[in-house]
Amino acid sequence: VQDPHTRNRNFSEVALGYTEGMAVEEALRCLGCKHKPCISGCPVAIDIPAFIEEEKARIVGYYGHAGPLKRLLPGLEAFRQAQVEKRGETYEEFIKEWDAQKAEKVWDRLRRLINTPIDLETALRAAQSDSSTELVPPQM
Repeated sequence: VQDPHTRNRNFSEVALGYTEGMAVEEALRCLGCKHKPCISGCPVAIDIPAFIEEEKARIVGYYGHAGPLKRLLPGLEAFRQAQVEKRGETYEEFIKEWDAQKAEKVWDRLRRLINTPIDLETALRAAQSDSSTELVPPQM
């Protein structure tokens, strides 16, 4: 496990695994989180803490106590942790792609293209013919 002061400055692996007690402790900490990054990090935007509370109410309603919930918490914490790691990987991929496009001067070319006036007739003919004719600036 990385020191908190180290891990808040990188996207390296944070935990190599949790004991059941650690997983329950992390899940309970997750339930009290005010920022809920797990929701925005979830591909289907599940409010994991609300889901856990609903599941707890369902379990308590059925069993009369929350004992069986303890078996679910490690899995839910593992899911949350996987989402955090995936978000870190996605961010690293984004930065790598951004840097590659920056190196290829994609943004400079796009800026020039957007700011270059085009001949509307040529543009319409090109669009209608579905040809690969490049749009050319008007001759002035």
